[in-house]
Amino acid sequence: MVGVARAGRLTMYRNLELEVPAHVVVPTCAKCGAEWIDEAAAKALDEALERVYESKLRTRLDAALEKILSEEEARHAWSEFSEFRLATCPS
Repeated sequence: MVGVARAGRLTMYRNLELEVPAHVVVPTCAKCGAEWIDEAAAKALDEALERVYESKLRTRLDAALEKILSEEEARHAWSEFSEFRLATCPS
């Protein structure tokens, strides 16, 4: 077993597939490349992945809020335009 820290490793965490941060060391078989998650590695992975997970959720929330708010602004603008048209158009 050797400790391997590298970029590009993916794993499921909660409900998302996340990239394991490159600095996280995971015991790995030098012959076959199988990763062996011991208690220390599990703790390090959980701590690192929790930060990645929270960051990804914040990014998704920001994108969703931006979309919702822009749609709300569009509805509001259309509503104001419609009210203006009704008020200024002769019957």
